[in-house]
Amino acid sequence: MQGELKSISIIIPVYNERENIEILVNFLLKYNSGAIAEIIIVNASKSTDSLSDIEFPAQVLLLEANCSGRAAQMQKGAEVSKGEILFFLHADTVPPKTYMSHILTTLTKADFGIFAYRFNQKKWPLKFNGWMTQWKGFYSGGGDQGLFLGKKTFFETGGFDTSLQIMEDFDLFWRLKKHGLHYRIVKAPATVSARKYKRNKVLKVNLVNFITLLGFKFNGNAAKWEKFYRKHIH
Repeated sequence: MQGELKSISIIIPVYNERENIEILVNFLLKYNSGAIAEIIIVNASKSTDSLSDIEFPAQVLLLEANCSGRAAQMQKGAEVSKGEILFFLHADTVPPKTYMSHILTTLTKADFGIFAYRFNQKKWPLKFNGWMTQWKGFYSGGGDQGLFLGKKTFFETGGFDTSLQIMEDFDLFWRLKKHGLHYRIVKAPATVSARKYKRNKVLKVNLVNFITLLGFKFNGNAAKWEKFYRKHIH
Protein backbone atom coordinates (compact mmCIF):
# COMPACT_ATOMS: atom_id res chain seq x y z
CA MET A 1 0.00 0.00 0.00
CA GLN A 2 1.31 3.41 -0.94
CA GLY A 3 1.76 6.45 1.25
CA GLU A 4 0.65 9.95 0.30
CA LEU A 5 1.54 9.92 -3.39
CA LYS A 6 0.26 12.91 -5.33
CA SER A 7 2.11 13.63 -8.57
CA ILE A 8 1.36 11.46 -11.59
CA SER A 9 3.23 10.74 -14.80
CA ILE A 10 0.93 9.38 -17.49
CA ILE A 11 2.87 7.29 -19.99
CA ILE A 12 1.31 6.63 -23.38
CA PRO A 13 3.03 4.38 -25.95
CA VAL A 14 1.92 5.25 -29.48
CA TYR A 15 2.19 3.72 -32.92
CA ASN A 16 0.46 5.68 -35.70
CA GLU A 17 -1.93 7.30 -33.23
CA ARG A 18 -1.98 10.88 -34.50
CA GLU A 19 -5.77 10.71 -34.87
CA ASN A 20 -6.30 9.86 -31.20
CA ILE A 21 -3.46 11.38 -29.23
CA GLU A 22 -4.43 15.07 -29.24
CA ILE A 23 -7.98 14.25 -28.17
CA LEU A 24 -6.72 12.01 -25.35
CA VAL A 25 -4.15 14.53 -24.11
CA ASN A 26 -6.72 17.32 -23.99
CA PHE A 27 -9.11 15.08 -22.08
CA LEU A 28 -6.47 14.05 -19.53
CA LEU A 29 -5.46 17.64 -18.86
CA LYS A 30 -9.04 18.87 -18.61
CA TYR A 31 -9.87 16.38 -15.87
CA ASN A 32 -6.48 16.10 -14.15
CA SER A 33 -7.47 17.73 -10.81
CA GLY A 34 -4.04 19.37 -10.70
CA ALA A 35 -2.15 16.16 -9.90
CA ILE A 36 -0.50 15.51 -13.28
CA ALA A 37 3.24 16.00 -13.22
CA GLU A 38 3.49 15.26 -16.94
CA ILE A 39 2.16 13.28 -19.85
CA ILE A 40 4.88 11.31 -21.61
CA ILE A 41 4.11 10.21 -25.16
CA VAL A 42 6.54 7.63 -26.49
CA ASN A 43 6.27 7.32 -30.26
CA ALA A 44 7.44 4.02 -31.74
CA SER A 45 10.35 4.07 -34.17
CA LYS A 46 8.18 2.40 -36.82
CA SER A 47 5.43 5.02 -36.66
CA THR A 48 4.84 6.65 -40.03
CA ASP A 49 2.83 9.62 -38.77
CA SER A 50 5.13 12.17 -37.18
CA LEU A 51 3.89 13.95 -34.07
CA SER A 52 6.68 16.53 -33.91
CA ASP A 53 4.61 19.27 -35.55
CA ILE A 54 1.79 19.05 -32.99
CA GLU A 55 1.86 21.87 -30.44
CA PHE A 56 1.29 19.97 -27.22
CA PRO A 57 0.77 21.79 -23.88
CA ALA A 58 3.79 22.38 -21.65
CA GLN A 59 3.01 19.36 -19.45
CA VAL A 60 3.50 17.01 -22.40
CA LEU A 61 6.84 15.41 -23.19
CA LEU A 62 7.10 13.77 -26.62
CA LEU A 63 9.78 11.12 -26.99
CA GLU A 64 10.68 9.66 -30.37
CA ALA A 65 11.72 6.18 -29.34
CA ASN A 66 14.52 4.22 -30.97
CA CYS A 67 12.47 1.09 -30.33
CA SER A 68 9.15 -0.51 -31.14
CA GLY A 69 6.97 -2.59 -28.88
CA ARG A 70 4.91 -1.15 -26.06
CA ALA A 71 7.07 -2.72 -23.34
CA ALA A 72 10.21 -0.91 -24.47
CA GLN A 73 8.29 2.32 -25.11
CA MET A 74 6.66 2.34 -21.67
CA GLN A 75 9.91 1.44 -19.94
CA LYS A 76 11.61 4.36 -21.69
CA GLY A 77 8.85 6.68 -20.52
CA ALA A 78 9.10 5.42 -16.95
CA GLU A 79 12.86 5.96 -16.86
CA VAL A 80 12.54 9.69 -17.58
CA SER A 81 9.36 10.26 -15.57
CA LYS A 82 9.17 12.73 -12.67
CA GLY A 83 5.91 11.71 -11.01
CA GLU A 84 5.59 9.60 -7.87
CA ILE A 85 2.84 7.58 -9.57
CA LEU A 86 3.05 5.99 -13.02
CA PHE A 87 -0.13 5.53 -15.05
CA PHE A 88 0.34 3.45 -18.21
CA LEU A 89 -2.40 4.18 -20.71
CA HIS A 90 -3.06 3.07 -24.28
CA ALA A 91 -3.76 5.80 -26.82
CA ASP A 92 -7.17 4.35 -27.71
CA THR A 93 -8.32 4.11 -24.09
CA VAL A 94 -10.03 7.05 -22.39
CA PRO A 95 -10.31 6.81 -18.59
CA PRO A 96 -13.39 8.12 -16.74
CA LYS A 97 -13.50 11.85 -16.03
CA THR A 98 -12.89 11.03 -12.35
CA TYR A 99 -9.77 9.00 -13.15
CA MET A 100 -7.44 11.13 -11.05
CA SER A 101 -9.36 10.83 -7.80
CA HIS A 102 -9.81 7.09 -8.39
CA ILE A 103 -6.06 6.60 -8.84
CA LEU A 104 -5.13 8.61 -5.75
CA THR A 105 -7.79 6.93 -3.60
CA THR A 106 -6.99 3.41 -4.80
CA LEU A 107 -3.30 3.79 -4.00
CA THR A 108 -4.11 4.58 -0.37
CA LYS A 109 -5.80 1.18 -0.11
CA ALA A 110 -3.81 -1.05 -2.47
CA ASP A 111 -0.36 -1.34 -4.04
CA PHE A 112 -1.53 -0.94 -7.63
CA GLY A 113 -4.71 -0.70 -9.63
CA ILE A 114 -6.45 -1.01 -12.97
CA PHE A 115 -9.73 0.22 -14.47
CA ALA A 116 -12.73 -1.74 -15.64
CA TYR A 117 -13.68 -0.73 -19.16
CA ARG A 118 -16.40 -0.70 -21.77
CA PHE A 119 -16.11 -0.52 -25.54
CA ASN A 120 -17.29 2.40 -27.64
CA GLN A 121 -19.64 0.06 -29.51
CA LYS A 122 -22.76 -1.58 -28.12
CA LYS A 123 -22.63 -5.03 -29.69
CA TRP A 124 -23.63 -7.52 -27.01
CA PRO A 125 -20.40 -9.61 -27.14
CA LEU A 126 -18.39 -6.43 -26.57
CA LYS A 127 -20.71 -5.35 -23.76
CA PHE A 128 -20.12 -8.75 -22.14
CA ASN A 129 -16.35 -8.45 -22.55
CA GLY A 130 -16.41 -5.05 -20.90
CA TRP A 131 -18.71 -6.17 -18.10
CA MET A 132 -16.26 -8.94 -17.19
CA THR A 133 -13.42 -6.47 -16.57
CA GLN A 134 -14.93 -5.24 -13.32
CA TRP A 135 -14.14 -8.59 -11.70
CA LYS A 136 -10.80 -10.09 -10.75
CA GLY A 137 -10.02 -13.10 -12.90
CA PHE A 138 -7.81 -14.74 -15.51
CA TYR A 139 -8.08 -11.82 -17.94
CA SER A 140 -7.34 -9.12 -15.35
CA GLY A 141 -4.31 -6.96 -16.10
CA GLY A 142 -4.57 -6.36 -19.82
CA GLY A 143 -3.17 -3.09 -21.12
CA ASP A 144 -6.59 -1.69 -22.00
CA GLN A 145 -7.29 -1.53 -18.25
CA GLY A 146 -4.64 1.13 -17.64
CA LEU A 147 -2.19 0.04 -14.93
CA PHE A 148 -1.22 2.55 -12.23
CA LEU A 149 1.24 2.16 -9.36
CA GLY A 150 3.95 3.93 -7.41
CA LYS A 151 7.14 4.61 -9.36
CA LYS A 152 9.21 2.99 -6.61
CA THR A 153 7.09 -0.15 -6.77
CA PHE A 154 7.43 -0.29 -10.54
CA PHE A 155 11.23 -0.27 -10.50
CA GLU A 156 11.60 -2.49 -7.43
CA THR A 157 9.62 -5.23 -9.20
CA GLY A 158 11.61 -4.99 -12.42
CA GLY A 159 9.44 -2.84 -14.67
CA PHE A 160 8.50 -4.07 -18.14
CA ASP A 161 10.32 -6.92 -19.85
CA THR A 162 11.48 -4.98 -22.91
CA SER A 163 12.10 -8.18 -24.89
CA LEU A 164 8.35 -8.79 -25.13
CA GLN A 165 6.33 -7.66 -28.14
CA ILE A 166 3.00 -8.83 -26.73
CA MET A 167 1.68 -9.74 -23.25
CA GLU A 168 3.99 -7.20 -21.59
CA ASP A 169 1.07 -5.91 -19.53
CA PHE A 170 0.12 -9.33 -18.17
CA ASP A 171 3.76 -10.18 -17.52
CA LEU A 172 4.18 -7.14 -15.26
CA PHE A 173 0.77 -7.63 -13.65
CA TRP A 174 1.56 -11.24 -12.71
CA ARG A 175 4.99 -10.26 -11.38
CA LEU A 176 3.46 -7.61 -9.13
CA LYS A 177 1.14 -10.23 -7.67
CA LYS A 178 4.03 -12.70 -7.21
CA HIS A 179 5.72 -10.05 -5.06
CA GLY A 180 2.73 -10.23 -2.75
CA LEU A 181 1.33 -6.89 -3.84
CA HIS A 182 -2.41 -6.25 -3.81
CA TYR A 183 -4.52 -4.51 -6.43
CA ARG A 184 -7.96 -3.06 -6.88
CA ILE A 185 -10.14 -2.61 -9.94
CA VAL A 186 -11.73 0.81 -10.34
CA LYS A 187 -15.36 0.09 -11.30
CA ALA A 188 -15.86 3.47 -13.00
CA PRO A 189 -15.09 2.28 -16.53
CA ALA A 190 -12.63 3.54 -19.07
CA THR A 191 -13.80 3.61 -22.69
CA VAL A 192 -11.84 1.48 -25.16
CA SER A 193 -11.93 1.69 -28.94
CA ALA A 194 -13.44 -1.37 -30.63
CA ARG A 195 -11.41 -0.79 -33.82
CA LYS A 196 -9.71 -4.19 -33.49
CA TYR A 197 -13.08 -5.81 -34.00
CA LYS A 198 -13.77 -4.08 -37.31
CA ARG A 199 -11.54 -6.60 -39.09
CA ASN A 200 -11.80 -9.48 -36.62
CA LYS A 201 -14.90 -11.18 -35.25
CA VAL A 202 -15.39 -10.79 -31.50
CA LEU A 203 -15.53 -14.52 -30.77
CA LYS A 204 -12.38 -15.10 -32.83
CA VAL A 205 -10.49 -12.37 -30.96
CA ASN A 206 -11.66 -13.78 -27.62
CA LEU A 207 -10.53 -17.28 -28.56
CA VAL A 208 -7.14 -16.17 -29.88
CA ASN A 209 -6.60 -13.97 -26.81
CA PHE A 210 -7.45 -16.86 -24.50
CA ILE A 211 -5.14 -19.33 -26.25
CA THR A 212 -2.30 -16.79 -26.42
CA LEU A 213 -2.67 -15.80 -22.78
CA LEU A 214 -2.89 -19.40 -21.62
CA GLY A 215 0.11 -20.44 -23.70
CA PHE A 216 2.21 -17.47 -22.59
CA LYS A 217 1.38 -18.00 -18.91
CA PHE A 218 2.10 -21.72 -18.79
CA ASN A 219 4.52 -22.23 -21.68
CA GLY A 220 6.40 -18.94 -21.60
CA ASN A 221 7.67 -19.06 -25.18
CA ALA A 222 6.94 -15.43 -26.00
CA ALA A 223 8.13 -15.59 -29.63
CA LYS A 224 5.94 -18.62 -30.35
CA TRP A 225 2.80 -16.99 -28.98
CA GLU A 226 3.50 -13.67 -30.66
CA LYS A 227 3.71 -15.50 -33.99
CA PHE A 228 0.43 -17.30 -33.25
CA TYR A 229 -1.32 -14.05 -32.32
CA ARG A 230 -0.06 -12.09 -35.34
CA LYS A 231 -1.14 -14.90 -37.65
CA HIS A 232 -4.76 -14.81 -36.52
CA ILE A 233 -5.43 -11.18 -35.52
CA HIS A 234 -5.11 -8.32 -38.02
